[in-house]
Amino acid sequence: MGFSLIRAIGPDFECWAGMTNRHRLSRYPRTITSALLVSLAVACIEFKDEDDSSKKQQSAATTATQSADSNDISAPSYEAFALDTAGVGARFVSNPAEDSAYSQISEKSAASGLTRFPARIPRRGPAALEIQVLLDRAHFSPGIIDGMWGENAAKALAFFKSPTAGDSSGNAPGDTVAMLDQATYSRLRSAAGSPQILTRYTVTAEDVAGPFTNVPDNVYEQARLECLCYSSAAEGIAEKFHTSQKLIAQLNPNATLGNLTAGTVLVVPNVDVQTTASNSSATTTRSSNTKASSSTRGSSDTTGGSSDSTLAAGTSGVAKIIISKKGFWTHAVDASGKILYHFPSTLGAGYDPSPTGGFRITNVAWNPAFHYQPTLFAEVSDKKPEAHLPKGPNSPVGVIWMALSKPHYGIHGTSAPETIGYSNSHGCVRLTNWDATELGRLVSKGTPVEFR
Repeated sequence: MGFSLIRAIGPDFECWAGMTNRHRLSRYPRTITSALLVSLAVACIEFKDEDDSSKKQQSAATTATQSADSNDISAPSYEAFALDTAGVGARFVSNPAEDSAYSQISEKSAASGLTRFPARIPRRGPAALEIQVLLDRAHFSPGIIDGMWGENAAKALAFFKSPTAGDSSGNAPGDTVAMLDQATYSRLRSAAGSPQILTRYTVTAEDVAGPFTNVPDNVYEQARLECLCYSSAAEGIAEKFHTSQKLIAQLNPNATLGNLTAGTVLVVPNVDVQTTASNSSATTTRSSNTKASSSTRGSSDTTGGSSDSTLAAGTSGVAKIIISKKGFWTHAVDASGKILYHFPSTLGAGYDPSPTGGFRITNVAWNPAFHYQPTLFAEVSDKKPEAHLPKGPNSPVGVIWMALSKPHYGIHGTSAPETIGYSNSHGCVRLTNWDATELGRLVSKGTPVEFR
């Protein structure tokens, strides 16, 4: 019933399932946008050999051992919608709307810092931006850094304040945290490292070289593209610094984001810039005072997806991944259960729930291709043809795929970071591309994963 209702509203809803062009979110009023979010669903996934469609039912344990160079990621996400039975769209509506406080965000105001405690974090503005950046650098991700205080940031702060609390329950301790005491603020500042909230970044030739592609809504048109890459240099730079083009525009009122050139200096959030390369290596660079940190995650000109099960998880201190189906978060914890990394997440609900119980990571694939298979979903006609989509950061699975031992399930990135935590999937775990990249560096084959 939910599927037919959404389809009946009109063709615009069909484009939302692909979630490849992030600018679509701005085409509708916020009230309409909240309704549309229910259709932003990447479905459960499997590894499938391109040359033998009969293998689509084989176990994940067998397929995960195959190289990502001869396999691609399969997920019927474009015409299958997740009913918003968890009410996550309502949480998006409750996020603060833009007002005069947002217009106060500037390079100068963001550097002021909190001085009076206990401090109430405003719903939007320089203080909200400051705490978002500090949380991101402390590895308690607020999701997209946008200068607006929502549930994702509140949960990140709550878990940072009490990293041993709530790890076995659905919700964060104090989901609506908006107060900050001086001791927690000082500890957050220390954990974040650099005192700078913002930094200046010089746009490089690589940033503006492209290729850039306006990704169409139709899956078969997407299959004809050479890459599902960024639509512009501004989109790539925004994702590099874990933020939105809107915030970059606010911080750089004199910049022309639609026509960036090498040498342009932009004020951006001072975050850890993580990159992935075609050889599946992943690196982290502190962006403070950076000029030549030019590599973008999910670079669309790599020569094929790559797989690596020997990442640095053995030295990360991460003993297990815990995923909350009620709290919409993913935690990397140590052997004692202490939270080392927190990531807001989109999960399944209602008719397409995420699994329950213990599993393990069986494979990590960087920059994967995508195999669209209508036969994997009852809502999609089996008569429709399959399609092979190219890789890229605007792929339905983003820049990384972490396969789980439960067939067809995994953890992956997204083309729409602003929806994370505020939409449902068809059961898989979706993170922002930068959070998924960081998690991919922490896990390896055999890392335990528990859904609660």
